[in-house]
Order: sequence, then structure tokens, then C-alpha cells
Amino acid sequence: MENGAHTGGKDDVLSRETALESILEKWLKGVRPAEEVLKDLEAARTDYDKDPEFVFRFIRAQIAQDLHQILEKRKMRPAELARQMGVARQWVNNILNESGNLTIKSVARVACVLGCTAGFRIAGPDEHLAVLPLRREPARIAPVDFETRTKGSSARKAARR
Repeated sequence: MENGAHTGGKDDVLSRETALESILEKWLKGVRPAEEVLKDLEAARTDYDKDPEFVFRFIRAQIAQDLHQILEKRKMRPAELARQMGVARQWVNNILNESGNLTIKSVARVACVLGCTAGFRIAGPDEHLAVLPLRREPARIAPVDFETRTKGSSARKAARR
């Protein structure tokens, strides 16, 4: 060998593999198996539908998003909505920033001033809420039972054949 150059022989490859295996063993020593980690994550998962604070914040965020879209579509500033409602601009901004504590009455008031509709429903555990498309008539929110709906649709399709 000239100037200490390696020939890259079989022994050199084996010693590198051994060194890598040693490094990997040390690195993986404290790592738990993926199945065990997934099991723990599933056990620690929060069911957000059972957390009233989460549900409140989710509904409040939906209302804020809807209000942003309506104001943007109408090119209306929050100050104008506040003026029409006879409330402080900060009250409208609190709704838009999801920091206000909304009541059903306050949401109804905003909807009426804007000429919109608002609705609230509580669905059973086997139901899902579906928002029907907006029409000239008031919007409706209806509970949907996907299992029954699917079975019924198949039965109607079969009857038509």
C-alpha cells in the first residue's frame, strides 16, 4: 500500500459492519417496539366529542369562520356590523377572533342583522350532522344516520331494477 491507502478488503467491510451494528444496538437500546408505542398512544387518545370545552371552541371557530366569509363576501367591515347591531366594535372582533363567549341569543342576533339563518342541533351518538346546501329558503341542519341511509339507498336502487 502506498501512502496508507486502503485496499477495501473483506476484513475492512466486516469491521465496518460490526461497528455499524454496535452503533445501531446502542442507539436502539432505549427504543420501544412500534406496536407498544401505538398501543400507548391509542390508550392516551382524547375523545374530543366528550370534551365540552373542545366542542364549544369548535362551534365558536365554525361561527367565526362563517362570519368572516359572510363579511368578506359582502365587503363589510366588522365596524359596520357592530354599528348595525348597536354594539361595540370590540364585541364583533371578539367573535371573529374566537375569544368571545357566544350565546345562542347573540348568534341569533348576528344572523338576523345580516339576514342569515343560524341553527343548532344535538345529534345522538349514532347520528351525524349534515348541513344542507344554502337556498333562498332558510338553511336546515338535519341528523343523518349513515347506516340506515346506506341500507335504504341500496334497497331503493334494488327496487328500481
